[in-house]
Amino acid sequence: MPASASDQPNLLMKKIGGIVLLIAGLVALMLGFNRGPTWLVLLGIVFVIGGIVLLAVKIARRNQGNLP
Repeated sequence: MPASASDQPNLLMKKIGGIVLLIAGLVALMLGFNRGPTWLVLLGIVFVIGGIVLLAVKIARRNQGNLP
């Protein structure tokens, strides 16, 4: 749970941003493997990693208050 109401939009944006990056990365990976440009595959990998990191940071920050 966010510490204050002002933290909630930031966490929501990280969640939406992480999901968008994951979807964009997966689409770029599919197109790169299908059509062949190496830069598109690399861009897809970077987007997927960025999406995973944003979602992991969001989850870690949300669970920070639950620690003893």
